[in-house]
Amino acid sequence: MDLQKSSTAPEPNYIFTKSVAIYSALVVHLLECFLTWRQLRLQRAIDPVTDAAARKTHSWRLTKSWWLYIATVLVITFDAIPWLWRLVQAYQTAYLPSLGSEFWRSSLFLMACGLMYMVVGTLVSVVELRLLKDSINVEPTPIPRWDKVLYDITKGKPVPAMILCLCFDVLLLKACGLKLQGHHFLVLLLVQISSIIILYPIYLQYRTHRSSPLGSGALKDGILEAATEINFPLKRIDVVAGPLESLDQGVQFLGWPRKTNIVIHEAMLDRFNAQEILSLLASRFGEWKLRVSLAIYMLSMLFFVNMFTYILLFIKQRAVYEDFGFVDEYPLIPGLILFAVAFARPCSSYVRIQRNLATYRMFFISDKHAADNGHLTELQAALGKIAKAQQEAGEIDWMFSMYYNGEPTISERLARLEKIASEKAGKEDFLVEKKEKAIMA
Repeated sequence: MDLQKSSTAPEPNYIFTKSVAIYSALVVHLLECFLTWRQLRLQRAIDPVTDAAARKTHSWRLTKSWWLYIATVLVITFDAIPWLWRLVQAYQTAYLPSLGSEFWRSSLFLMACGLMYMVVGTLVSVVELRLLKDSINVEPTPIPRWDKVLYDITKGKPVPAMILCLCFDVLLLKACGLKLQGHHFLVLLLVQISSIIILYPIYLQYRTHRSSPLGSGALKDGILEAATEINFPLKRIDVVAGPLESLDQGVQFLGWPRKTNIVIHEAMLDRFNAQEILSLLASRFGEWKLRVSLAIYMLSMLFFVNMFTYILLFIKQRAVYEDFGFVDEYPLIPGLILFAVAFARPCSSYVRIQRNLATYRMFFISDKHAADNGHLTELQAALGKIAKAQQEAGEIDWMFSMYYNGEPTISERLARLEKIASEKAGKEDFLVEKKEKAIMA
């Protein structure tokens, strides 16, 4: 399981060092502080009454970020990962002498890290529940189901999920008696990508919702007509129930390998009329017709490969292990965990900013498609209702939304539609004036 040892001196390491890890973690913390400050300033200006609850919520967000930074500094400074690796070896030698192989040592080490992660996560959740129970609607945490846990990890925490899967892949190769060579990393990369491409859309999305076919009516007829006009390969139209993060996600395309199933959340049927839902769907049709979703997906995969490259560069350098406290051994599993602690968050933030900057403006293209196809007024009305619902929960700053959500705010989309409406009205006035001059001539 160790990386190949060599008698030659390791090449100098200038990128993945302790100083870089600590300073990059500080930069991420300061960035999140700045974004949270912008969000609080916006909410204070719009609704001072709810400012106290918002301040409490975001203060907890900053506290968690500060704790995470301090924990990162302590783990890196005091070489906690090498210390735990040696502690597991001592435990293995004293109590499990029959399981003395590198495979079992790595397995015990991974189990110890997982146990500590779960304990810390549980404590943080309990504190959060107690602190924020008066300011936000917190439901009691249900007994977790494995498919729901997978859904949450895949959707909200892709980097930890990728590193965890990579650890299991390495252990699997070792259990099969395979030596980890250079071409195995390409296989592992393909496994990670295929798991996201296949498992997420096929299984996880449908397992977390209850769906039923959409009944006959004006809405269904309008959807069928709109799909026929653009040659959309529609298979099913379903109404789904379950958690809904925001109303702008209430109309989506699902399915695999092609997203040819339209799903409408039941909350949309209660708050919007048929024409408004069709206008939101027209924006989704614009994403499909103009290949916006495909471009966003390809960019996400590109940055996913970029993150995987960072991991490979980290675990293949002997100088990195020696700088972080390992002596004469270069184990892969502790190397992956060390990357997760020291560099996963800064690298994830860097990749997230790259991806969001590249995809941020693509969301306006689909709205323009809907406006150009006769849904301008209805789309403005639908987005207006969504904006009103968001204001009740708190307006979102555009920079805060771009960093955490990767998409423009509803206010920005409405402003862009207002600009399109003004340009359209100006063109109509110009044509009318031109026609009147022609008649007078």
